[in-house]
Amino acid sequence: MQKIISVALDVPINKLFDYYCDNNNAKTGSRVKVPFGNSTRIGLIVEISENLTKKSEYEVKGIYELLDEIPILSTELLKTSKWAATYYHYPIGQVLFNCMTPIHRKGKAEPKKRNNDNPPNKPIPLKLNDEQLKVSNSIYRDIDKYQVNYLRGVTGSGKTEVYTDLAAKILKNNGQVLIMVPEINLTPQTLTRFQKYLSINPQEYHSNLTPSQKFKVWNACREKNKLIIIGTRSSIFLPFDNLKLIVVDEEHDQSYKQNEKFKYNARDISIVRAKNFDCPIVLGSATPSFESIHNINIKKYKQYKLLNRYFKSK
Repeated sequence: MQKIISVALDVPINKLFDYYCDNNNAKTGSRVKVPFGNSTRIGLIVEISENLTKKSEYEVKGIYELLDEIPILSTELLKTSKWAATYYHYPIGQVLFNCMTPIHRKGKAEPKKRNNDNPPNKPIPLKLNDEQLKVSNSIYRDIDKYQVNYLRGVTGSGKTEVYTDLAAKILKNNGQVLIMVPEINLTPQTLTRFQKYLSINPQEYHSNLTPSQKFKVWNACREKNKLIIIGTRSSIFLPFDNLKLIVVDEEHDQSYKQNEKFKYNARDISIVRAKNFDCPIVLGSATPSFESIHNINIKKYKQYKLLNRYFKSK
């Protein structure tokens, strides 16, 4: 049965383009190969309409090929991308292509999946002081609903241990966790610290990975319920399926802002995604941004404080 599909293209035009499609397997979030002017482009289906009399400013052509029978982007990620395109005044197609791996953008088939998971860790027990334990337990009590929690603590107060304790509890219940750090060079030390206390190995995600490495992490977000990602700002566009907690460490850091092409603040998009998943988000810093101080003052964010050093840290 023929339908009209509205397709987002990676072009600097803030609109969708209509095409005829007679493939019954076409779904929103799937890629298609379409004619565009004198060229052939890769596009993403955003809307599907059965109304063949839908008015269009141009002659509607048919697609060349449906590339994915299983959508590569979820309904939630489409919703987040539409919000970002409107909020940041950026073409919807270029926002959506920002959510894809280089392999997807080129229209290539997804690589064959290999089962090469690392063996489980033997975690060492994580000991929290009374102050940390109180914060962790309070946040975890409302783990099934959206809430912006602000963890304000001096350097060395053990904010990372609170994040780790929350992550361990969620992984025990087969949930996904995203830990965001501002800089790539902070990723190795953060990975090591989490690895000590968790039963599974965290996976890293940032711009220095190869296309195949990016795809491996990207695909794990769709398929693995039990997962922890430690990544920079680009990790906020990963296609999570079962996200239960987001942590934005050093939320005040300017590195969370993308200043080229699609300009966005990953901290703000992470709050939107937490709301879409109906899960808590923890923003952490010793020096909160002005926006966060304002949101704490108007009771939009729930603030927790760590006033003491963690055990014997200097």
